[in-house]
Amino acid sequence: MQDDFLEGMRRLAAAVNILTVAHGDDRGGLTASAVTSLTAEPPMLLACVNRTAGSHALIVEAGRFAVNVLPASDKGVAECFAGMTDLQGADRFIVGDWRDGDLGLPILGTALASFECVIESLVSRSTHDIIIGEVRAIHLGEKAEPLLYMDRAFGTFA
Repeated sequence: MQDDFLEGMRRLAAAVNILTVAHGDDRGGLTASAVTSLTAEPPMLLACVNRTAGSHALIVEAGRFAVNVLPASDKGVAECFAGMTDLQGADRFIVGDWRDGDLGLPILGTALASFECVIESLVSRSTHDIIIGEVRAIHLGEKAEPLLYMDRAFGTFA
């Protein structure tokens, strides 16, 4: 059943996002497709993050994170933050147009939208935490074709 579940989930196309965090002198981030809105009032979203991910502990420690929704043109940024290059940790921020947001979180200047959140709660299940964030700042970028992830590959609408 687990193999069928994984194969079925690979067929679920999802928007590609980069979760970012800054805490003290540390910055981190990871590529994530398990991100969704939760409520509009107050504005909240959730992200599912593997507890073994390099930036997970920093996000929890900081108590805040940003979600950057990627356009198709930022495939290289997604690959970098997914660990598909030699860059690690804060060195990944040399790829892409990064700036500090209202909460001091790394915001991608080319993102379709960026949401700066404070952690409202964590729900642990199996290998992942569901991180529920209350949105405190929103940055809207230019409308463009979104970057999608499906069947272990990045792509766009057919």
